[in-house]
Amino acid sequence: MRTATLLLLLVGAAACGHTPVITGEPPARAGVAAAGGDAASFAEGVDLVPIHIPMFVFGQPAPAPQIQPPSQVLAGLIGESARLKVEALPSPEGTTAVDLIETSTPRQRWGGLMIPAERAMFSAFAADRTLGQWLVIVDDVNVVRGRDPIPTTAYRWQRSDVEAYARCGIPSAFVIDSCTDAFYQLPQMELITAGAKLSGT
Repeated sequence: MRTATLLLLLVGAAACGHTPVITGEPPARAGVAAAGGDAASFAEGVDLVPIHIPMFVFGQPAPAPQIQPPSQVLAGLIGESARLKVEALPSPEGTTAVDLIETSTPRQRWGGLMIPAERAMFSAFAADRTLGQWLVIVDDVNVVRGRDPIPTTAYRWQRSDVEAYARCGIPSAFVIDSCTDAFYQLPQMELITAGAKLSGT
């Protein structure tokens, strides 16, 4: 299992109060040809300003960022709690984008609320083609009163990858099985950190 998969399942670190640095591939060009997509469709990126990160991922700043209805639908499937916040993000048409942030202490299981929520969204996205051709998940664990070693992470999957994960079997339990391991090796990934640049895939 790659280190990136393990980091994903531990999830990101807190973004609040940081001056983030985006890393990874240049805005969404590498996956366009392989996916058969039009480069123009990736001109506008996913806006992180609503979650207090002044940047766009997987594309360039949009002149008038808009939250797509499918993003609202997917975010609305997950009930929020005192420890889990779920928010739709502005994105280009055809891209569903959702941010999740879980607040945990060093003693709590990181991702204990967020990972089941993400898996529910994967299942819903795979089952409904009206939700778009691309899925972007931005996730983060805000560790209270403890070391927060993992940066906020943004992932982008093609619909076909999410549908394949559903066919393989999305586990409801907090486990890393072979289907999950394979799924998390597929997306374009961008890491956001307050310090050194990290490598994306």
